[in-house]
Amino acid sequence: MTRGSHRLDGPGLTPGRAILAAAMRRVPEDPGTVLFGKTRRRVLGLLFGRPDESFYVRDIVRRSGAAQGAIARELAALLGAGLLWRDDRGRQVYYQANKHAPIFPELERLVGKTLVVGDLLRDALSPLGDRIELAGLFGPAATGDRRAGRAIDLLVIGDVRREEVVEAVGAVEARLDRPVKAVVYAAADYQKAITEHPPTFVPEPRLFVIGGPDGFRRLRGLRPRPLRRRRRRLKEAEWSRPTD
Repeated sequence: MTRGSHRLDGPGLTPGRAILAAAMRRVPEDPGTVLFGKTRRRVLGLLFGRPDESFYVRDIVRRSGAAQGAIARELAALLGAGLLWRDDRGRQVYYQANKHAPIFPELERLVGKTLVVGDLLRDALSPLGDRIELAGLFGPAATGDRRAGRAIDLLVIGDVRREEVVEAVGAVEARLDRPVKAVVYAAADYQKAITEHPPTFVPEPRLFVIGGPDGFRRLRGLRPRPLRRRRRRLKEAEWSRPTD
């Protein structure tokens, strides 16, 4: 922590600091979720996930599931930033990712790693969310492999049956044209597996869809990584000392 800052953890937490500390712990681990709103993630996911194709507005609305007004605002903003091409064909307006944009490679990689697969799986698993402790990707999909037909490896830990997970992600398979290979454990079974088998035999999530690294460490019986603390703690009087 920086000089003059307050601790965000510990028994003496005020209500305000407790809310802030809880909010910090709940920050999603998916970079796309942190950086972009839901509608923008879906627009970027579609256009930068398939940069060689162009889509007309109604198609973008249908595929994203967002309101037409929200989509129109996002398209206008991204076009104004030079991230999209616009092509007027009669009464239809088509949009496509601008491959010549300076940040196109970075956005394409970010989309491949998080925006498309992560959002779709998160939405698909949401009906089961109260029974899922953790879900994440492992294998090539977690590193951004977007090749058609390549399986998406999904680890789900919680009080759910594999059949339920397979049914929930069926629409994602159809939309991405990629199979989703779900590996499902109860929490106790997963904890037993990681103690009895070599690490190479037990999948570990590399990109989290539900939950995050701290939850995974707790599941493995490890303590969550603590917030950085100052080596030298100031006295309580110094917190409230008036400044000149």
